[in-house]
Amino acid sequence: MARMQANPNQLTAPAWAGDFLNREHLVPGGARVDASQFAPDAAGRRFIPAGTAVGRTFAERDAGAGFGPATATDDEIYLTAFDVTDATLNADVELYRHGSIVKENFLPNFAGLDAGVIAKLRALYTTTKGVD
Repeated sequence: MARMQANPNQLTAPAWAGDFLNREHLVPGGARVDASQFAPDAAGRRFIPAGTAVGRTFAERDAGAGFGPATATDDEIYLTAFDVTDATLNADVELYRHGSIVKENFLPNFAGLDAGVIAKLRALYTTTKGVD
């Protein structure tokens, strides 16, 4: 009898993403984050989990700055589509396309997000409440 094995390379959408993480729901070309704006974790690395709200102002964009943690004053706000294991080693990030479905209560640190950031996320994405 054949034995089933898990494929660790299979890409599956995180719980907060209501759509598949395929090319129709990712921003083409990706982006970069500014690692210095993210706090290091206990292992000394700058880990950014999938679903983190990142943003920057138009002035930061025009200056070539990377994305940092989203604030209500940011002109551009996106959600990270995949984990960034250590932004100090690799600052590349894939962004979740606006208009895609987001189960907002499953976002990392959703309860700790600024009300202005939540309002912008609700305006940019199709948000819903996820059910366990």
